[in-house]
Amino acid sequence: MKTILATLVLLCSVIFWHACDTKQVIVASHKGIDKPFPEIKTKIDKLEFSAATGGTFKLASGSTLKVPAFAFVDKKGEPITDSVKIEFEEYHDASEILLSGITMKYNVNGEEKPFESAGMFKIDGKCKNEEIEVARGKFLNIDIVSNQKDNNFDFFQLEEKTGQWKQIGKAPINESLQVAQVEKPKEVIEKLPEIPDLPDPSKPVMDLELDYSKYTQLKDFYGLAWQVSKKEKITQNEITNTEWTSVVLENTGEGLEGFQLNLKRQGFSKKIKINPILSKERREILQEKYLKEKARIEKIRADFEEQTKNWEMSSKVARSLQVNGFGIYNCDRVISMSDPISLNANFVIDGMQITGSFYLVSNDNSAICYISGYKFNLDAKRNNKILFVRNDKSVAFADSETLANVCANAANNGEKSNVTINLKKSDIKFESSEDLKTLLYQI
Repeated sequence: MKTILATLVLLCSVIFWHACDTKQVIVASHKGIDKPFPEIKTKIDKLEFSAATGGTFKLASGSTLKVPAFAFVDKKGEPITDSVKIEFEEYHDASEILLSGITMKYNVNGEEKPFESAGMFKIDGKCKNEEIEVARGKFLNIDIVSNQKDNNFDFFQLEEKTGQWKQIGKAPINESLQVAQVEKPKEVIEKLPEIPDLPDPSKPVMDLELDYSKYTQLKDFYGLAWQVSKKEKITQNEITNTEWTSVVLENTGEGLEGFQLNLKRQGFSKKIKINPILSKERREILQEKYLKEKARIEKIRADFEEQTKNWEMSSKVARSLQVNGFGIYNCDRVISMSDPISLNANFVIDGMQITGSFYLVSNDNSAICYISGYKFNLDAKRNNKILFVRNDKSVAFADSETLANVCANAANNGEKSNVTINLKKSDIKFESSEDLKTLLYQI
């Protein structure tokens, strides 16, 4: 599935309901956090540095964390000068926010309203496996990437024990910051792994005495021999039957095809391309290993292409924020629905009515907010999708076309419309946020 190091998609709205598949019981470990797929590991930036010096750290997404010197204290309030470990996790699209399980509802005068987000993050710290705190008067500065050019977002911290968001300031765009492009993994830059060819039976084989440690593309091979490249017109006998005063193997940096012999004798020099070769037995041993490595690198490259495409579609801005404590923070505002349709929904799979954890994704596969029950508003102007998490952790869904028809029928039938929403089963096995991201873009 697609791996996207830092996908920046416009954070709009997702509404979800907590309940259970028939016979399913979900026990929330936290009022503010309830992960639907707790077994799926998410990407976390892990930093280790001296608390006495602090530092500036570029994160995988393009965000930046700036830590002043002597920024931390232990539980007794004593200053920390040792090495500290900081974990920083960001949530920029529906798959990441959904998997985090972090609530996206906000209490406005006693009524719970759904949030839309312009970037959310969680930051934690430890020293010698003990919890630490940010010292009084010290602030951690975060320039978090965001694709919302709108400055009308506030800054919130989650009170995790109550599950309530508390507004602590504004979340302004820093117009002076230029957000860097996605960093290329080394696998994107390097050539795909190669295995030396089998010998050409029509050509003689050469044995060269070399220090193979000097040639990085040959370091995994032993028992190599050499033959003149098919592109060369010179015969191998012309090489071996001549007394050369200098024979040097040159690596031209083009993989296994990038080798040439630099030959010299008095008054004459010649450059001849040659290729490494392996015996059939040795090549068969390496074949499986190299095919796996090739598949791994090709996946990374495909993920990078997708990530770059998503990045290029985003606005690539940054919001400059300050926090004086660890926890979960969000750049948010209450969702404003332009054409809300009130529904009473029954959800059905294969003709059977079900209850469970439902997630309504709208517009751009991004933000998440939490609403309990089956009475909810669906914005007819948005591109809506619904996910349902089953007992076996598979997912069923209603695509945007299905929900557009639901909106149209409900609009014709008036407010508080009773509707049946038929969900389709997905055959994707969810093992990472990228698997969930793939489904959201497919439907």
